[in-house]
Amino acid sequence: MAALELDLVRTNKVVDRIPHPNQPLPIYASEKHQLFLPKIRCHTGMIASLLSGFIFWGLYMPFFFNTARVLATMALASGLIGSQLAAEQPDSQTPISKDSVIEIYAGKTWVWSAGGSYWAEDGSFFAIWKRKRVAVGTWSATSDGRLYYDATWHEAENSTGDDMKRCWRHVVDSQGVLWKQDVRNQEWYVPKNEFQIRLKTGNRIKSGVKRLRQRYGV
Repeated sequence: MAALELDLVRTNKVVDRIPHPNQPLPIYASEKHQLFLPKIRCHTGMIASLLSGFIFWGLYMPFFFNTARVLATMALASGLIGSQLAAEQPDSQTPISKDSVIEIYAGKTWVWSAGGSYWAEDGSFFAIWKRKRVAVGTWSATSDGRLYYDATWHEAENSTGDDMKRCWRHVVDSQGVLWKQDVRNQEWYVPKNEFQIRLKTGNRIKSGVKRLRQRYGV
């Protein structure tokens, strides 16, 4: 008996005919698709992973490069700062003589940002600060290149004042360059400009010191 030709729908696909009982069952279109589905899913997963990787690196690669650049800059800056700090002190410290210290300061006014100090040749010391504080005392130099002053600061009438002692070191390095250190904060610097600009011959604060001493009775 001939096979009855019918159009049947199976899983939304058209089947051409119903086979003879002795013929093997055909593989329908939906079943063929199912055979290839795992492979398609496998390839789709690989493509999705690759796309995700490209998107990830596309988004975050600039961040990684910027971070690396910042870290490299910080490391370089740290090295430069360390080198600069190492350079801001003499490579050797040979003290200048007592006579050399006296020659630098005796009979001169050391001009400050808001006042100044006068280092008299007889060892007397006078200073003024912001036109309202005045100091009277003595100064001295030592054989190891140190400069001292020991004075009392006044800023009120008939006050006992505040005693203060200050010290600066003077040394030369291996190249013969003169360095100066404020012992109070341990900072070294080359005082070439200071000596040329801020050390003035003579007593430049005489009138201001006289006025405040008369006002405060010292």
